[in-house]
Amino acid sequence: MDGNTPDLAVKDGNRLEVARKVFGDRVTVSQPFPGKPPLWVEPTDAKLRTDIAQAAAWMKEHRGAIEDTLLSFGGILWRGFPAKGPDDFELLMSGWKPFSKGYTAGTSERKPVKGNVLESTRTPPEYRILLHQEMAYLETTPRLIGFYCHEPSPVGGHTIIGEMRGVFETLPAHLQNNLLAKGVRY
Repeated sequence: MDGNTPDLAVKDGNRLEVARKVFGDRVTVSQPFPGKPPLWVEPTDAKLRTDIAQAAAWMKEHRGAIEDTLLSFGGILWRGFPAKGPDDFELLMSGWKPFSKGYTAGTSERKPVKGNVLESTRTPPEYRILLHQEMAYLETTPRLIGFYCHEPSPVGGHTIIGEMRGVFETLPAHLQNNLLAKGVRY
């Protein structure tokens, strides 16, 4: 926490109200799937919907709340912000340091679009990409990942968001213990 934000990591039903308070009245905060990620954040302020510089400044100003919200909710879906291409997306994400190791050893070929903005994949459309954990197979993993959709797929193309902490908790105790004993971590 940055010391200026209330604790969003609360486990009771108040975390949504806390998120609404720390993000302020320039955005609407909702949780369409209660108890499951992601938290949805949508601008209500016209400048946040139309001015990329204003939106990027707002995100930088609320970085502490965003970080805490990610820990509490497991993800954020930003809807209605004015990202119109890779330059805008890079500006929105400029408040966070890029992963120092870059994108390495991925299972889907990706090429840079601009700076630290990469394509999602070059996997042929007849293949499905299942839920995965970005570079979890590496000793050092990215702390955050952001996705931006410039051109939606006419069919399919959904990005699956899942909370792996919840998946682990549903595994039988003997399997959890086996994974922990072997040092498997995702």
